[in-house]
Amino acid sequence: QGRPEEQGRLLEHVDSLDATIRRIRVSIFQLERRATRQDGLQHQLLAVLEEVRPTLGLDARIDFSGPVDLALPGVLVDDAVAVVREALSNIARHAGARRATVGVDLTDDVLALEVSDDGVGITDSGRSSGLTNMRRRAAAHDGTFELSVPPGGGTCLRWTARVGGSSGRTPAWR
Repeated sequence: QGRPEEQGRLLEHVDSLDATIRRIRVSIFQLERRATRQDGLQHQLLAVLEEVRPTLGLDARIDFSGPVDLALPGVLVDDAVAVVREALSNIARHAGARRATVGVDLTDDVLALEVSDDGVGITDSGRSSGLTNMRRRAAAHDGTFELSVPPGGGTCLRWTARVGGSSGRTPAWR
């Protein structure tokens, strides 16, 4: 039966525990929803691939590694999608490739994109606005942008960005 003040403290503790359990449930729900949301990086990149597949006219795939849909701010997702879209468009227009691969990896606080093809390699077409935008997008996130020619030919684009890098803002070129 106990004293009224002990019963009151016990009820306060029970109410506090109930509130904590509700907060935990909300957090779990938000994490699950974020993992399956359609505006996440994985879903958007798969949509880009389906969008450009008819133009590509080649075998293309995307491989994901790490929790790419849980930890990325919206501006970084937007920039990563734009980089992959531009890279695949360049392959479709210029590479003469039979295959293209996109690798997406989130390790620690670094998002890395690697887009490669087995086409003719990098050529100097005189225009580089798409490549310039990719460089700027990487720099806005304290990242890197590199183009290389693999030993077997083709092109390999590597783009990195730090999650929570210097850009919490939308870059001026948008």
